[in-house]
Amino acid sequence: MWDDGDKHGATSHPVILLDERLGFPAMSVAQPYLLLVDALETRDGNAFERVYSSMQEVAQERRAEDPSWTPMRKPPTDIAATAARPSEGSARPSQRGTAPTAVGMELLGWVERLEERLGCLKEIALPDEFPFDHSVGSLKQLETLALARYPDGRALRAAAGTDMGFIDGFAAYVGDTLLKVAAGTWGWDHNPEQGLPPQAVLQPDKRLDLPAVWPLSLLSAAVIERSGRVLADAHAALQSDVAA
Repeated sequence: MWDDGDKHGATSHPVILLDERLGFPAMSVAQPYLLLVDALETRDGNAFERVYSSMQEVAQERRAEDPSWTPMRKPPTDIAATAARPSEGSARPSQRGTAPTAVGMELLGWVERLEERLGCLKEIALPDEFPFDHSVGSLKQLETLALARYPDGRALRAAAGTDMGFIDGFAAYVGDTLLKVAAGTWGWDHNPEQGLPPQAVLQPDKRLDLPAVWPLSLLSAAVIERSGRVLADAHAALQSDVAA
């Protein structure tokens, strides 16, 4: 199928619609163009192999569950996927819309490199005494570090292209912590608002019928509000929603 490009002016390019029966959200896509970009950026010679292995593992799991399943190639078509965003400054996960549906190679790379991002965060920003136990207390400490690092929203937007070790690590840790509350999976938003780069999002367990959570939108809310309680409040709100 074909993607006509996004609101940031990205060129149009072919994409692959992934089979929902493999557990991908509806209208999920893999983007060979972005895989090439990732390969050129990482330059480790393994970008294609990582994605191929991940896809192969997912297919093998599906085939083990249903031996009759086989990959099906469908006629090409066009894609016009959109996603709802959380409002700027909101400490709670957005209650509008559903989780982003257009995911691609970035999501696979994000999941595979979670531990690397957490390790980078620990190395460049976290003090030795940071608990790293996914507790509410650790979220409060992480928010305090973020406030010291970014004095306002403008500073955060300026850091989006230069301080990704902290920004990605923040998203990974907050997301990992909230997933322990609501289970679910990671998703990907190609067109985030608030001047932030494409980012990972949390998709809580479908059985909970809860909206997606944008960790970097929580970072933006924390920097703008400067209350020191944005992450703790989001954690408490998610716990309350799960218990309801």
